[in-house]
Amino acid sequence: MTQDAENVRWAYRMVLGRDAENEAVTEAWSHRPPRDLLNALATSPEALSPSKAGQAATAPWMRALLPPAAVTAAYRLLRGADPSEEEVAAALRAHASPASFRRSLLEWIRAGEIPAEPESREEKGFHLLGQRFTLRATGRESSWHYLAQDLQDPRIERLARVAAAAFPDGGAGRVLVDAHAASGIAGIAMAAALPYHACLLGIEPEAEAAALLRHNLAANELHETRLAETALGAEDRTDLSRRRLDGILAEQGLERLDLLRLAADGHETAAMIGAAQAIRRDRPMVFAEFNLWTLMTVARENPLAVLEEWHAAFPHLVGFDDDGNPLPFTGAEGLPWLLHAVLNRRGGVDDVVLCHDLGWVERWA
Repeated sequence: MTQDAENVRWAYRMVLGRDAENEAVTEAWSHRPPRDLLNALATSPEALSPSKAGQAATAPWMRALLPPAAVTAAYRLLRGADPSEEEVAAALRAHASPASFRRSLLEWIRAGEIPAEPESREEKGFHLLGQRFTLRATGRESSWHYLAQDLQDPRIERLARVAAAAFPDGGAGRVLVDAHAASGIAGIAMAAALPYHACLLGIEPEAEAAALLRHNLAANELHETRLAETALGAEDRTDLSRRRLDGILAEQGLERLDLLRLAADGHETAAMIGAAQAIRRDRPMVFAEFNLWTLMTVARENPLAVLEEWHAAFPHLVGFDDDGNPLPFTGAEGLPWLLHAVLNRRGGVDDVVLCHDLGWVERWA
């Protein structure tokens, strides 16, 4: 979904209680997905400061009547989609002023809740590594913002390039795991880069997303694909809602792990603990999402401590510089720079590669 300046303006007002620093900032954010904007605002030092959190705003617009634009901005932040006319009307009836609506929005954000909406499914074709694919999705995924404009998500393109550099033989015999896979665009990228893989296993806990994943894997005729409907964790839950990757691999009869892409809603560390046996045995590459919002609000983790833990657990931690090129961190002293870059220049979300050798960096092109 595209944004406009008015949406960005009200997003700042609703989350931080103020306008953006200047029009250049507003214009820059108008070209980014709403979820990136939410991550950046909600994880900013200003939003997280106990002395400023929930601070009453005194601007004239906060004491005026709640405008529909404020409701639209809030729903775009949380859902990546516009509210229905009925939802706008309900919000205007329930909240006389922006101040009242802002209090509810901040409660939604802190609780990680998203107002329910009837889901619509959209389908879009896209090209990656010279191949054409299609993706059916709800439109809420961050990649959809790019696909809707006939653009490629730079993080998905990066994943494909990393995979191709890591396994220049096309992934012959390799086992690839995408977790949590959502509708499957990351798994498609891995399969496109490694067409000779032995198996692509998509892991997705949400039933609707799993149905879309199943469709997309089949529609794109990706060979040797499997699906596990669960979430990853450090231990198996009795109801099997969260499981160790080591157990899933054994259940699937997969005796190796070569590439693990992780976007586990803040539970990336727990997922790696649950894959400890495979990581020790196979020394796979891990392409992990580093999402400040989910780490702090879902997992209740200190993002810098997470980077330090990942750095200590693998021989190499590789981030990406401002031009998108691999940037190995030889010592933990450089990790605060990476955290600063993600917080201030990358919308609060980026990827890091955890690996056992740097041969792929030399092959990066």
